[in-house]
Amino acid sequence: MEETRSPSQILFSHLPAQTSDIKSRIWNVQEWVNPLTLNVEAGAIKRQLLSALEPWEAHGQDNRIANQLRQGATVEVVW
Repeated sequence: MEETRSPSQILFSHLPAQTSDIKSRIWNVQEWVNPLTLNVEAGAIKRQLLSALEPWEAHGQDNRIANQLRQGATVEVVW
């Protein structure tokens, strides 16, 4: 049986320290081995992240990540 996932499930469920339900089993992601770094325009990624973080930041629940992004935190996109 083929397993399919939406982009948001992959983006948020397959990060280290997260769990994923794959083929009726629960998997805990420990680390990514040999991730491929993608060359992207960091400013565009930061703008999108800040937009997505707005609701959490407004309620003080973003763990100050938005502030870190505004202060020049490095963003890396991996596959």
